[in-house]
Amino acid sequence: MESVALEYSRYNNNVTDYYAADQFRASDHDPVVVGLDLPVTPASVELNFLGINDFHGRIDSNTVFFAGTIEKLRAAAAPGATAFLSAGDNIGASLFASAIAKDQPTIDVLNALELRTSAVGNHEFDGGYADLRDRVIAGGSNAKFPYLGANVYRKGTTEPVLPEFTVLDMNGVKVAVIGTVTQEVPSWSLPRASLISSSATPSTRSTASPRRSRRTSSPTSSSWRTTTAPVPARPKAPPWRRKSPPAALRQDGHRGHPRCGGNFQRPHAQAVLLGCPRARR
Repeated sequence: MESVALEYSRYNNNVTDYYAADQFRASDHDPVVVGLDLPVTPASVELNFLGINDFHGRIDSNTVFFAGTIEKLRAAAAPGATAFLSAGDNIGASLFASAIAKDQPTIDVLNALELRTSAVGNHEFDGGYADLRDRVIAGGSNAKFPYLGANVYRKGTTEPVLPEFTVLDMNGVKVAVIGTVTQEVPSWSLPRASLISSSATPSTRSTASPRRSRRTSSPTSSSWRTTTAPVPARPKAPPWRRKSPPAALRQDGHRGHPRCGGNFQRPHAQAVLLGCPRARR
């Protein structure tokens, strides 16, 4: 127990001033709390977010410039303060150099650029959900970044088939990133992706049906069918086309019209090709 002489309440009350204005002085309160020597926390932290979307396997001569831009912007920020993120459609509808290898070159480039996380887009499901899960993500052994889909559910349930969010540590600051898709994704995706469904409200696990296009899916199968309007009946030919030309005209041709050579007798087929108005069709 500190002497009362060391307390602030006895400041300048004694012949000898024992009070010391530091963190170890005696206190009228808890001396343990007063005695903590804590580092000064900055009032704010500057973070750098680099976001892309719809990369679509752009592996060509411009890829090196794209990568250089990412690295330049990362170097301009404080170490550890940058997060490279994607809103989806990294793969699918890709250029030949990536598409021929099932977009593995694109995944390798994004891994090399240290993509921290990505939402899924409709093109991530071009090969079906099983392809995304087993080949593209492969438990994190292929795509080194988590693919997020907070409102991507197994069809007919509210069971998420992808991680809903991830938490990044950026210079001591915890940053949560949530990935979602639009309601149109089931209708934009290929039939192989029909084992999934999406909702507009991931936090409430809404099961509201997304807006449907003319392409519909069976609730018990992964096959899709396309509905089309009935084809209208072909209109009937005009009356003058329904009648066959007289046998004599078909066999002997016709004569007496300038466009067909005056009185020169021509076969019926030649008269039609020449546009003779007297040629019966």
